[in-house]
Amino acid sequence: MLFNEIIDNEDSWGKICQRLGAFEPLIKHILSSESLPAGSIVNTKPSANAVYKAGKLIVKIFAPKEARHNSISVYETELFGQKRALSLGVPVPKIHASGIIRDRYEFPYIVSEFIDAAELKDIFGGMNPDEKYILGQKLREISDKLNTPCSPFNEFDCIGSAEGGHVGWLIDLGFGEKYLNERKKHILSLDLSDLVFCHGDFDICNILYDKSGKLYLLDFADAILAPAYIEHMTIALSADFDESFIRGYFGEISADELVNVCFNGFMLSINGAWLLANGLKTTDGRAFSAVDSLTEFNEQLGEYIARKQARQN
Repeated sequence: MLFNEIIDNEDSWGKICQRLGAFEPLIKHILSSESLPAGSIVNTKPSANAVYKAGKLIVKIFAPKEARHNSISVYETELFGQKRALSLGVPVPKIHASGIIRDRYEFPYIVSEFIDAAELKDIFGGMNPDEKYILGQKLREISDKLNTPCSPFNEFDCIGSAEGGHVGWLIDLGFGEKYLNERKKHILSLDLSDLVFCHGDFDICNILYDKSGKLYLLDFADAILAPAYIEHMTIALSADFDESFIRGYFGEISADELVNVCFNGFMLSINGAWLLANGLKTTDGRAFSAVDSLTEFNEQLGEYIARKQARQN
């Protein structure tokens, strides 16, 4: 047996997935069976999965079913998304191997090339306005390639999830029946005739930026079929609505148009619940409170974006 730890819930997985000693025998076996060089095996940044660097390779081991994760679906979604991106010419790490290793537990895995590049989130703040503008253009080119029609590849239902998901959370945050009813009605009124492939977490945290300025997109585990504005909202939010970046990504978009794109994205995405849960923060640190209607939320979102951009100038 290569893996000797006990995994019986999400907490036990979270405590063990970054422990190199627990996974090193598995990693060496995977690489040997795939005829890939191991090199020195080291930890990477903390992740929901067991992700390690082995020489010039990245080995990603997904949680087994005993961790209460839908690991096979997540693994298949990530693999599909990464392969689809490669086929479309979107820069992502090349896949060297994938499969399921059956030991004490069944661990799906993907072995990809290691990209020697910085995380975009770590350098974004130091970019000048022109660099952010060009970055926005480059990322829009990537999203436009990805956000195209695609056959269903998993069972995730963006409308069903948004309509029924997070309601208890929103109630706990103080959102009343009027707001929840308006939210549900708005979600059901959205035109969903043009669903496309979406990365699902198109965030600067999941983008690498190398010394030549080339971008690489990572982590397709949250990929979904959804309206493209989910993607646009997520990248705008992760870039802190930086004005130069927004002009590069969206072109000459008005303040009202930007709010509308982001508003609909928030209604369908977990990021909307995340933003509400953490509070829309103003530049002076004041948090917006729960609102009684979608109109009020729309107004608060507009104020939030305007204050963010005013602070940059």
